[in-house]
Amino acid sequence: MEIGAALADIKKEFKIDLMTEIRELRTLSEDIYEAIKVEEAAKKKVSYAEVVKDLQEGSKEKKELIIMAKDNSNVEDLNKIKEIVKSTINPGKEAIKIKTMRTAGRRKVIIETMTQEDKDKLYKGQLKDKLESKGLIIESIKKKQPRLIIFSIDRNVPEKEFTANVYSQNLKETEIEEGKFIQGFKHLFTTGRRESKYCNKVYEVTPEIRDALINKDKLYAGWESHYEKDYLGVTRCFKCQGFGHMAKTCREKEDICSHCARSGQKIQDCPNKNKEETCANCHRFGKDAAHSTWDRECPAYKFALEREILRTKYVKN
Repeated sequence: MEIGAALADIKKEFKIDLMTEIRELRTLSEDIYEAIKVEEAAKKKVSYAEVVKDLQEGSKEKKELIIMAKDNSNVEDLNKIKEIVKSTINPGKEAIKIKTMRTAGRRKVIIETMTQEDKDKLYKGQLKDKLESKGLIIESIKKKQPRLIIFSIDRNVPEKEFTANVYSQNLKETEIEEGKFIQGFKHLFTTGRRESKYCNKVYEVTPEIRDALINKDKLYAGWESHYEKDYLGVTRCFKCQGFGHMAKTCREKEDICSHCARSGQKIQDCPNKNKEETCANCHRFGKDAAHSTWDRECPAYKFALEREILRTKYVKN
């Protein structure tokens, strides 16, 4: 009897241990599968940066200035801003070659000149003082730093250790100093399933660091290797559905429904959920809007993404 009871206890303990091991192996296999899936997708997918390489190269030579109304100015209307600009700046008299002049949002004008000398005439001379005296501000457009996404990073590896390994195993033999790398390689946020052992991390980097890393087949860090690519995203407002700002800074007075593009309601209150979606942005500009506001093939989204690329400093001027 005692021997039988002992064997039953051993059998029970063995079963518990076996089930525990099976659950751990299942979790591990799911993590490995997730990591492989992400890496293969990254490996096969052509980065958007390659598709728009001409945009990235062309952006470095742009000589652009942005003109807007001062915060305490009474100049609210975009047409008024354009009127002041044209009455103050005489390109023929000042011998300034203006390549383009376009609007940006509802209270901004962007001027692109042909040369740096032309840009300086607007930005550093008397013309700048004249514009400011009439309630306007003229500023040079600052480029954003590029972003990289690195795939399948072990969540348990400390950030400081990971950064040190990326440098020592990939860039130590380059002209980039370790101190400059640490300052120019900033972790912004993490993506991926929270329950997974592996995650993807987005970093803001300098153009020099991006240039040194982006063309590598893989990045090595510790005992692992990783795929990486340009991270390209556009901020979307959940209030008006527009791009380039968030709801907390939106100037629209009413919400715009992301399902039917109707003004004055949120999607949770939409009475047209049983009908086909209407893109709020394309509808706003009078374009073909027979698609979702969230569609990645949306012309408005693609335009916003290309504009974001042009605003990013991918290469050193």
